[in-house]
Amino acid sequence: EKIAALHPPTCPSLIREGICHGYCKESVCKKNEDPLSICTTPSSVWLEKITTEPLTGIDVDNICESIGTKENFVRAFFQLKHYHEYEDALFFDPFDFEHFEKRLDENCELLARIVYLKHEIPFLGYSSVKLPKKINDSRLLEYRTMSYSTIYDQVPIQAIFNIVAPMLEQKFHQASYGYRWNADASDHYRIFQDWKEAYPRFRKSVMAALSQNPNGFHVCCDIKGFYDHIRHDILFEELRKYNLDQHVCREIERIVGAYTLSTEKNCGLPQGPAFARLLANLYLNDFDYFVSEMSVAYFRYVDDFVIVFKKKNEAVEGLEKVARRLEKLGLVLSEDEEKAAYIELNSETTHVTKTLDKIHYGVLECTRRMDYLAPSAVKDFSQAVERHSISPVTLEQIVKINDYLPSLLYIATRRSISKYIPTEKVIGIIEFLIKHKWFYPKRLKTIFYRILDMQPDEDHLRKLFRLLEPAHKVYFILSVFGCWRTQNEHQELLKNLTLDSLKEEDTHVLGFAIAIADKLEIKIEVNSEYIEKINSQSKDYFCMLKWLSNLDYLNETDHERDRIRGMIKTSGPALIKNYLFTNIRKFPSTYLDSLFLRRLLQNGCILLIPAACSLLANATDKSELFNELMKFCLSRFEYKSLVVSLINKRIHVRIEGANQLEIENLKCLFGEVEDEDIKVSILNAVDRYAHISRLDFAKNHKLIKSYNGCLFFEALDKSGEYDYIELIPEEIIRGNFKGDLDSFKNILYDFAEKAIIPKVEVSYCIKEKLAEVKYKTGEHLKVLCSSNFIFSQDNPESIRGAFKLSAELFRKSLYFLRHTGRIPYIKIGYIMVDEYNSTAVFRAVGKSLCSSHVIEGATFGNEETDISKMISLLLESLVFKERRVFDAFAKSRPYSGLNAFLVLFIQRMRFKDPSRRYSCSRFCYLVEQLFRKDEPYHMDNWEATIYLRERLKGALSRLSPKMITWYGICAALNDHLSDHLFTVCGNNALYNYPFRNRLFLLGRGSGSLHMLSKYLLELALSREDISDKDEMDTAYLDLLELLLLYALVCIEIASIARVQQSKDVRHNLLSLLEKQNDIRIVAGDTAKDFKSIDIASLFIGLPENSEYEIISRLSLRLLSLKALFALCEVIVGENSIEIKKPKKMSEIVYCRLAYVCLVQIPDCESGIEAMLKDVLLALRNNEDFSRLQLDKMRNIVDTLPYDLMKAKRSVRYLRYYGQADGKMFPPIIRCKRAALCGSMLVKERT
Repeated sequence: EKIAALHPPTCPSLIREGICHGYCKESVCKKNEDPLSICTTPSSVWLEKITTEPLTGIDVDNICESIGTKENFVRAFFQLKHYHEYEDALFFDPFDFEHFEKRLDENCELLARIVYLKHEIPFLGYSSVKLPKKINDSRLLEYRTMSYSTIYDQVPIQAIFNIVAPMLEQKFHQASYGYRWNADASDHYRIFQDWKEAYPRFRKSVMAALSQNPNGFHVCCDIKGFYDHIRHDILFEELRKYNLDQHVCREIERIVGAYTLSTEKNCGLPQGPAFARLLANLYLNDFDYFVSEMSVAYFRYVDDFVIVFKKKNEAVEGLEKVARRLEKLGLVLSEDEEKAAYIELNSETTHVTKTLDKIHYGVLECTRRMDYLAPSAVKDFSQAVERHSISPVTLEQIVKINDYLPSLLYIATRRSISKYIPTEKVIGIIEFLIKHKWFYPKRLKTIFYRILDMQPDEDHLRKLFRLLEPAHKVYFILSVFGCWRTQNEHQELLKNLTLDSLKEEDTHVLGFAIAIADKLEIKIEVNSEYIEKINSQSKDYFCMLKWLSNLDYLNETDHERDRIRGMIKTSGPALIKNYLFTNIRKFPSTYLDSLFLRRLLQNGCILLIPAACSLLANATDKSELFNELMKFCLSRFEYKSLVVSLINKRIHVRIEGANQLEIENLKCLFGEVEDEDIKVSILNAVDRYAHISRLDFAKNHKLIKSYNGCLFFEALDKSGEYDYIELIPEEIIRGNFKGDLDSFKNILYDFAEKAIIPKVEVSYCIKEKLAEVKYKTGEHLKVLCSSNFIFSQDNPESIRGAFKLSAELFRKSLYFLRHTGRIPYIKIGYIMVDEYNSTAVFRAVGKSLCSSHVIEGATFGNEETDISKMISLLLESLVFKERRVFDAFAKSRPYSGLNAFLVLFIQRMRFKDPSRRYSCSRFCYLVEQLFRKDEPYHMDNWEATIYLRERLKGALSRLSPKMITWYGICAALNDHLSDHLFTVCGNNALYNYPFRNRLFLLGRGSGSLHMLSKYLLELALSREDISDKDEMDTAYLDLLELLLLYALVCIEIASIARVQQSKDVRHNLLSLLEKQNDIRIVAGDTAKDFKSIDIASLFIGLPENSEYEIISRLSLRLLSLKALFALCEVIVGENSIEIKKPKKMSEIVYCRLAYVCLVQIPDCESGIEAMLKDVLLALRNNEDFSRLQLDKMRNIVDTLPYDLMKAKRSVRYLRYYGQADGKMFPPIIRCKRAALCGSMLVKERT
């Protein structure tokens, strides 16, 4: 009852009321004492936050009100930018996004109003892109038709589905895994769930279902040409079942119906736009429910699905039902040899594994660890390249080379191993494929960057470009443009490729060449041939948009303007006219041009409103065009408030640099406007200017900056009541503070009290309709700039100061965001720092009151992840001044501990995946660790130790995201020893360190360990050497030793578990599992119960004739059981499995082995999981973890080598073989029978 009265019960309120006696943790106390942090609750401290965002507050009957908000459209823009730039979609068009972004607020406000008022959304249509897909039996390229649409078309439909998609998702079947809508509130910019999480869930679910039904049957299916054969009538019928607003349904139907690139009428969804993927799932939703009800298990990933049945006759009958159901949907199953539906036993998984591998399109994910390969393995790889450089003679070879090409290029461009790869051979392979029209690799957004890194000969690259398919030329020239724009490289090559592309006939190659030519300031001669070429491409308007995007119509010659008037028709698309109007900044001087522009307005296209308002604001005289523009803007009463706002913003920009005569002319011109609202708005803007132009004001103030309709002045008299004054128009305040001027004043006073901004006084001028915000900075606050503050990577105290400053700004930015919905503008020149205590404040608030910010070419929205990226750019500009200086510094490993953190912060906080950027709490915790007074942080190795400790914790969390696994632990250790350690210690750290060999003292079978196990054990035993040399963080050393010893156990157990079981044993075990009861495993005096599904998982998923087995999905407990099966005889009983002692194994060795595999290893795994859960909990709560108990793990490692050596010797498993494949850690190492009994030879290849 006491707690209920305090709802919601925060920790401070519970303590204040005496319900809690104090804070449970020091970190919780610290967080609640921070005035910028949100108070914690018991739930937030002890429970993990659910990532899903529930659907609330949406009225289905008034859904257009929810869709038609400016914030929703801004979010849609940034979602699409992230989707096209980073995810598996068509090429990213930077010029299209740039054009929309120039007027982001205006465009989003207009489009939102169109939807809100239920007017028809302007839609230009789709442009087809023929992308090479595969080689057919005749060795000819086949193409996939992708669909390009401009961002002006995509933003409205994305904004609609931001609201509609959660409604659809609620009824989607859980068996569908591909492209499910993202409901994670912490990752606003991701449209779909991350495939790196969705695909593993799909694969794991499929294999688990096969394990649960080991004696059943399954069938893998692929829908032929899925997207192209989706019937619109059936899709729209499915959509109407959700009772959405009729206008919303009509708009979706109209935009889908505009797709006409399919070979069948009224069929097909465009491949490329994000919304099509959601509608594809909707189309098969009823099918998902149908198949799930008639089968044991069912799983679908887009157009691929797996169905599990109990019996073969059920599978045959079920497959027929599936075909008939798909036929009703206008779909058929694929009949290709590789994709055809086959009914197989669940224990035979060759085909399903191939299907799952085919779906896994993230090719580069499999090669990230290859820079840690041993030289021998890399040489093997290079020999494979040599073999592939020979002309392929079979279709299979051509397909295989294209599949391997992204991985091949990735490996060849890695600095650590590139010396082993014959790059000229790789380029030769690519050139061979291109010349024969056999080039169709995946990962096109990255593959040409790799080619640019490998091939310095730009003439050769230009020749390759000329041979490419048109779609590949687009990806190539965009990659070169990206290198030039971000790194200032390949400018000459880009210029030559652009000149070549201007001669192309393909609309997309030509269009991008036109856009790039403008960036390079290449003058294009606009002759009749050029105009005719663009006009001939007007069917999809791509070239014309790129041409018009930077064309100022009135600056062209008379002859060129005449040609343009002939190209752009009055009845043409609204977007074409909008592009033309956008760049017109003055009124025409000839009647013919004026008449042309007036005619373009006659159709009343709403999309032209922002451009028309902008042109009106630049008027100097009343003319027929002026009257026509005014008439056009006021022709729709529903848009009047938007028109008034847009004109007012433009007038404000214009009068900033105007003289008194121009101001008077403006008053006379708009004073005669009949519309009272526009007249009053303009006159208010002029009065505002008069306010700042008063003799006394102008005399005592200096204009510093103008932005967002606001003006920022410096007071020349520093002895006055304020040092700076900011004038913020009322419409800016009402657009950002929910229309409440009192809230605005209270928030600013709160900001000043918490030192987010300087001391402030707020007043409001009713006549001018603006707020005066007066800032008192005093003598100690200085503007953050290079002349006032110097930061250097060579000065440790300077770097610490930059970290502390950044952490403080991060916390204050987050507080600013929570109270205004906007992120502050974090950039040098807009921040002030107290030169005595280094406290930072934002110089003013007006600059932050907008939908987006642009800093160094990067655009930021209003999410916490955008703050993280801004902090990254701030750190870089504080310490390095220029991007190229940082890039050079980042390549100069190893670093000192502080510099390692500096590089980590800058790179990690601008990571392309926003979900992987550091949060405010995590960043502040790491910075705080570098300032701890109770530790010797002044010592060189302290920062390095903190770096290693936190990177190791982060790797454990990243590689075991859902649950702790032995494979995730080993992979994290691999990252740590192969990357993190080298970052602060150098590549030869482990070789040069003066370790003492302690392995020979251990004895008891350690000599029979695999070489990799010996290395790990030697490192673990050398902890004393590290501790003797310097003071180190004991908790970190505990964690590192624990992982080293655990990895040793994993390697040794896994090497035995990889030994293949005989077919008879497997068959007997699978037959036992029909009862699905718990199975009792008996080995000597030791017995243990296992679930039948666990036993099945040891064998399901293993191809019959596979040499290697993927064991990463098994727990260590099951691996040890499989190792026991491999070393002993297996007798299958009624409800049990008896493990018999091999003839040549002694009773003592046998009992000891049974105890190790059935008791000791499972207990070890449980203990490790418990300890690491505490470590990961500390990571999540940004706390230190306590020292770990290592005695049990040390005892296991002390006896395990001896026990396993005796057992392996008894059954003649005395040799190792295998290799490091770069994909798995531990590597694929397996035991093999020795040729002679008693041989102790150990042959290694790691």
